[in-house]
Amino acid sequence: MRKVFSTILKNLKLLTQNHIKFNVNSVYSGINKKEIEDIISQEYWTISAILEKNNQSFEAQLFKINDKTLDKLEIKNEEGAKEISQKIKQADFSVFDLKQKTIFNSPFPPFTTSTLQQESWQKLRFSSKQTMMLAQQLYEQGLITYMRTDSVNISKQAIAMVRKFIEQEFGKDYLPSTFNIYKTKSKLSQEAHEAIRTTDINKTSLKLTDKLTGQQLKLYELIWKRFVACQMSKATLKQTTNNVKAQNKDYDVLKATGEIVVVE
Repeated sequence: MRKVFSTILKNLKLLTQNHIKFNVNSVYSGINKKEIEDIISQEYWTISAILEKNNQSFEAQLFKINDKTLDKLEIKNEEGAKEISQKIKQADFSVFDLKQKTIFNSPFPPFTTSTLQQESWQKLRFSSKQTMMLAQQLYEQGLITYMRTDSVNISKQAIAMVRKFIEQEFGKDYLPSTFNIYKTKSKLSQEAHEAIRTTDINKTSLKLTDKLTGQQLKLYELIWKRFVACQMSKATLKQTTNNVKAQNKDYDVLKATGEIVVVE
């Protein structure tokens, strides 16, 4: 992997500035008020390198030096980080351990009020107030179920509707043998209520473009997608982990992990 070494050497400044990641973490245990008041911010550094093999680049993070796994707070200051990175830049690299495994990711449950607000902010940058206003408008038009709920239940009729849609539109590979059941962690949740879902799964956002505003369409599509996804099979992914050795006197080891979706 000599080519990789050359790439890093040419980007020496870039590597130092952008790929040594600075973090300040608040480290504490428990929730005692005095302990919280006594929190001490601790500086720590992580080191990662952009490597290249077979014309493909990937990021690998330093996790072991001289056969010793690094603690999260091991690299305590900029001076130490630069000293280690300098040694790594002068080394040749080779992949010495490559592992592959299949992993399965379960779909997320249908939306509750709080999870809808969180996802709406993350995906659409809608505030909680804006999300609930738009959800109210969708509810009043009969397009979604009631939007103030902490339940993840779905009615049997709705499950039958969405399972039929999944089989017709995506095929049996995407449909689990039995429907997915979700339970809320809160003991105070009102399980008699339903989760937030679309009332008719066949009404896609494309069919509502002339009836809804742009923001209403975006939120509707978010709810529609989560409703469909929650009753689909687990996603199948192939995970590959590369351990890359920097062949210097300390035998530093960097790790890169990537995933390829086999079945979404």
